[in-house]
Amino acid sequence: MNENLPLYAFANTYSTLDVSLNDLRLQISFFEYALGAAEDIANKIKQTTDEYINTILPPLTKALFKYVREGKYTFCTPGHMGGTAFQKSPGR
Repeated sequence: MNENLPLYAFANTYSTLDVSLNDLRLQISFFEYALGAAEDIANKIKQTTDEYINTILPPLTKALFKYVREGKYTFCTPGHMGGTAFQKSPGR
């Protein structure tokens, strides 16, 4: 298993954990179930997962993901993308 892969474990207040020393080499995040903590837990999981993805991606793939996230496209081929570049061109 990838040692850097983030793993998430959930437990309630009354749970007992039996974790071996080998398991502790992994990147495990433990979360306690709590009524008001769902958003905080989701944010922590997203942050940790994003950091992991950012670490393993090669530079070109990272740049492609960023390009897609930003919704950019080039004006040099306006026939592509269904002609939407014409709608945003400076001449209109």
